[in-house]
Amino acid sequence: MNLTQLTDLVLSSNKFNGIVDFDKFSKLGNLASLHLSGNQLSLQIKPDLNATLPKFEHLWLDSYNLTEFPEFLNNQHELIDLHLSANKIHGQIPKWFWNATREKLEVLDLSYNFLTGFDQNSLNILPWKNMVYFNVVSNRVQGSLPVLPQSIIDFEAGNNDFTGGISPLFCNLNYLRVLDLSNNLRGIFPQCLGNSSALEILRLHNNCFQGNIPQICANKNSLKMVDLSYNQLQGKLPSSMANCIKLEFLNLGNNHINDIFPSWLGSLPVFRALLLRSNRFHGEIGKPPTNHEFPNLCIIDLSY
Repeated sequence: MNLTQLTDLVLSSNKFNGIVDFDKFSKLGNLASLHLSGNQLSLQIKPDLNATLPKFEHLWLDSYNLTEFPEFLNNQHELIDLHLSANKIHGQIPKWFWNATREKLEVLDLSYNFLTGFDQNSLNILPWKNMVYFNVVSNRVQGSLPVLPQSIIDFEAGNNDFTGGISPLFCNLNYLRVLDLSNNLRGIFPQCLGNSSALEILRLHNNCFQGNIPQICANKNSLKMVDLSYNQLQGKLPSSMANCIKLEFLNLGNNHINDIFPSWLGSLPVFRALLLRSNRFHGEIGKPPTNHEFPNLCIIDLSY
């Protein structure tokens, strides 16, 4: 079959098994999108493939038991979208990969590998100027959090070995919608983080953040989910949270919050889950002043 004009090949999420000889794709010079994830395949990659492969724009190679970054990526300067999740890639993200993809890469999923860090300069700055999605969840990345590009929309880095706190520079990311930084961080909760107008999902559970919860939703906001559980936060809930009109999920469990029951959250129109367990809430829950409090609440946890 002659498929030399093929531009997109999507074979994801089937039950294909066996070995894929990556050299075969050299004959498809117009191929821009290749999706092979979610199968039971293994890759056979020759070391001299760099110059013969087509220039991919979208490449999905999840779950292939890869142990390192494929060398052919060194010649893939047109990559926009790369998925290498759930492999067995060890060590650092190599500098040659950064240099090859810095101009056009927008989406990079490296989650569920064994990566330990970034082979980069001491400034810890990510080089991808157009990056919108970066996922390194469930690796072994060490050191401080990287400095993200202004274009970032979704940054997921939970379940790693990061140390230190969250830089105030995160508060300047005007397009950031999803921030997942669970596990191992410490310090004072950044006071400006809860007031990003774009942020929708904030997951900072299982850290060691201290101090009071900042005035979340003091200004125009888009927050839908906030998970600050398993930290060391103190004080009272900020009354500004009554302005989180899009909030659906709030988990503040396992902290040191000392307050009365936040009945004023009952005015939130789409609020579905409230988890306050293992804190220092006290006093009466009380009867709502109207019959319209918490109209969509499905889950409430007031244990311990």
